[in-house]
Parts: sequence; C-alpha cells; structure tokens
Amino acid sequence: MQKLIQSYNKLLEHYLSSVATNFIELADNESQTKLINLILHLNPVSDLSETEPRLTSIQPSDTEWKQVLSKPIDLKSIHNQWLIWIIRKQISRRQVYIAHIELAISIAEQRCQRIQVCFYNETTRSKLLLRNETTINQYQRYLATAQASQKMTSSQLSRLSKQ
Repeated sequence: MQKLIQSYNKLLEHYLSSVATNFIELADNESQTKLINLILHLNPVSDLSETEPRLTSIQPSDTEWKQVLSKPIDLKSIHNQWLIWIIRKQISRRQVYIAHIELAISIAEQRCQRIQVCFYNETTRSKLLLRNETTINQYQRYLATAQASQKMTSSQLSRLSKQ
C-alpha cells in the first residue's frame, strides 16, 4: 500500500509540475505568485540532479481542503486568460501567414520582371504577364484580408487585456 501511495504521489507531483510549467505564464501576476508559492510550498528544496521534482508532503488537512474549496473560482478571469492565450496564438500564426503572402507577392513581381526580359514573343509575354498580374492581385487581396483580420484581432486582444 505504501508503494502505491508513493507512486500516486509521484504521479501527482509530475502532474502539478507540468501544469504549473505550461500554464503559469498564462495567469495574471497575482495568480502567478500564488502558483509559485504553491510550488515552493510543495517542493521547498529542489535537487537539480533529479529529472522529476520531489514533493515533501501531499497530505493537506481537512481545514486546508475546506479553506481552498470555500474560495470562489473566478471563471470569467480564467476564461479571459484562455481567450488571451488563444488570440495571441492567432496573432502569431497570422503574422507568419502575412509574411508568406508578402514573400509570394515579391516572388511573383520578380517573375513579372523576368518575363519582360526573357520572352521576345509578344503574345506569350502578354499572356504570362496577365497571369502573373492576376496572381499578384489575388495575393494582395489575401494580404489585405489578413492584415484587416490581424488588426481586428489585435484590438480584441487589447480589450480583453484591459478587463
């Protein structure tokens, strides 16, 4: 039975460590401080040679449980933090997308310049230029849409961050 409890404690310890590591940056300053204090309370001395953290004791008393469970959970704050995280991910992905579109436009413009120089047949040159200009126009529409969406998402992030 003791071995089972130790195994459970080790799993719980690993779980708490991974949760804290993954989500501490998403929390507001006050919540971050509480999480760090909890981690320090659960693991006051860390051995850097260990790959997994060690908890000294995971035996909260009944009063500690009642005290923790009696505090109301601010679901709106948690939801807002989650939304902020999601929106930041969207902004990051959209920035990459915008950079790719800008690169595609640049390549298409270079292709237009090469077509003008390389093709002597007027009919072929005009067809290829028309096709490339159509492509550039399409990319520019994609870019305008992505930039407008990025602006809207950034303003949404600003509003959520102020709450």
